[in-house]
Order: sequence, then structure tokens, then C-alpha cells
Amino acid sequence: MIKENSFYIKQLKNVVFLGYSDLLSKFIDINSNLKINTFVITSPDQNKKLEKIKKKKVFKNLNNLFRSFIKKNFDIEKTIFISISSRWIFKKSTINFFKNNLINFHSSRLPFDRGGATFSWQILKGDRVHSNTAHLVDEGVDTGPIIFSRNTIYPYDCKIPLDFEIYDKKQLEFFYQSLVKKIIKEEKLRLYNQNNNISSYNPRINSVKDSWIDWNLKPEDLIKFINAFDEPYEGAKTLLNGKIVRLKSAQISSAVGGGHPFMSGIISNKDKDWITINLYDGKCLIVERILNEKNENILKNIKIGDRFFTDSKKLAFAKSIRSKFNTLGLKKK
Repeated sequence: MIKENSFYIKQLKNVVFLGYSDLLSKFIDINSNLKINTFVITSPDQNKKLEKIKKKKVFKNLNNLFRSFIKKNFDIEKTIFISISSRWIFKKSTINFFKNNLINFHSSRLPFDRGGATFSWQILKGDRVHSNTAHLVDEGVDTGPIIFSRNTIYPYDCKIPLDFEIYDKKQLEFFYQSLVKKIIKEEKLRLYNQNNNISSYNPRINSVKDSWIDWNLKPEDLIKFINAFDEPYEGAKTLLNGKIVRLKSAQISSAVGGGHPFMSGIISNKDKDWITINLYDGKCLIVERILNEKNENILKNIKIGDRFFTDSKKLAFAKSIRSKFNTLGLKKK
């Protein structure tokens, strides 16, 4: 509930998670140790990842059936509802139904980086500040008043989305436990309204559509792009001799590089464990994994003098079509 611009709950009994997280089992253990009941409500596509969770319910829509289920099983005023990577859009009537006990977890320094694909966007921008933020849910996307937040710095060796995710999970587990303990103690958590004048929003990224490499990018922007689509994604892709290949485990080097933009994409050197690709400004790209459509590393088959290339139609399509997701996954046009 909200009182005097602060958030708190009297006699917390339940935590209901809405959505999905790899950490749900950890959260359940934390709640169990704190004598709190846990339940998970998820969407059809996310349910595929929750086979081990027993206390759960699947809803495609947050409709009257959903509300009846909540009323029957939970005391809303003694329950905190946590949206975590949920697929639903919360409308005003649904938000009001939760009586201000609906919050969202977001891994950015709100109001910056609202929206999805936070880690890939941070890699693209070179942002090295990590944040866990809990905020009230309103009708906007990640726009509600902030309840609790914690900032840290990504370790130096965090370079690809998987590194960022692993670090975020460690921080989020600690963050969640800290927040729940404060709520159990009935601490009044002061609300801070977000400043929309300095906010930023990033749309969801479709790693299949959006990952085509533009070889005209500056070297420092190119390596950020390739890293942003590395593990756990399929990888940044391009064409080699007319076939789609994906690049992973890449880094920039200044030892041997191209001197003109026309040289970008040409394979200039080869070792048994990596290849060297010309860029420009005296830079080159060293890549250890070149994957074909069967996810096989074809590094040994690469020939010096061949060129990686992406045609303009593929690049234009990636930017011209926005990918949207719902409770069933990627929306079909």
C-alpha cells in the first residue's frame, strides 16, 4: 500500500511472481526461509521454462478468470505481486485491482534504458553501470515510481550478454532478499518519481532479424555490435560466399589492419585457432568462432582473401521492421 509517499505492506504473507526468471527457484528458497508463501503466474511461452516449479498457474490474458483466481487464493493487501520479464501489458483496471502492491524488477538505472534487451543495448552504448531497480507498475513501460534500487559496476571481464546476465543474476538475488526483508520489517520505502525529461526507451531486439553486421561501421562500433549478439544469442551474422555465417568470440586488434573502408570484411590472415578480418583505420577483427547454419565452427574451412559481406536490403529490413512480443512469443505480422 502507499501512505505519505511511501510503499509498505503490513504482515506480508505471500509473494506472487508474474512472468519468468532463472532465479525463481532461488527466490522461492529465500521466501521459504523467511516463512513466506510463493506462487508463480506465467504466460504460455514462458511456462515452457518452468517445468520444475510446482505452485504455478498459466494465463494468456489477465482477464476475469485471472482476477477470480487471485481473489480466491490470496489476500491482496498482504501479498506483493512482482512482475519480472512478464509478457503482459498491465492496463489501468488491472493495476488498480492489485491495490498498489504490484511492482516490477528492471535491470537499469531508471529512467534510463526503459524497455527490453537491456544488456545488449548497454553493450552497444558502452554503459558499464549495472543497476537493479524495483518500481511500482503504472500504465507506462517501466515508468512507475521507484521503490528501491542498487547500483554497481560491471566487472572488467563482462563483454557479452551472457556475462552481463550472470552478473545480474548474482546481484538480483541479493537485491531481492534485501527488498523482501525490508518489506517484512514493514519499513516505509520512500517513492521517487522518475524524471521523464531525461528518460530513454529501448525496444525489444529480435536477434534473428536485427543481427546483420554492417561492415561499414567504425571498428569500435562493430565490435560492440558483434558482442551484443554473442552468447546466449545465435551471434551476429553476415554472408560468406553467399552463405549465412555467424561470428562469435571476437575482439579488435591494431597489430595488422586495413587502411581503407573498401578493405573491410576481407579475411587477411589465418591461424589454426582464429582468423583476422580487415577493418579500416588500421584496425582488424580477430574472430575465434565462425558458425554455419548447423552451429558448426567452420574456421578451418575459411580461406584468406574471401570477404564477409552483408547486402543493404538485409540491413534496411533489420531497421525498418520493429519486432514485438506477446504472451505467445514473437508477434507474427
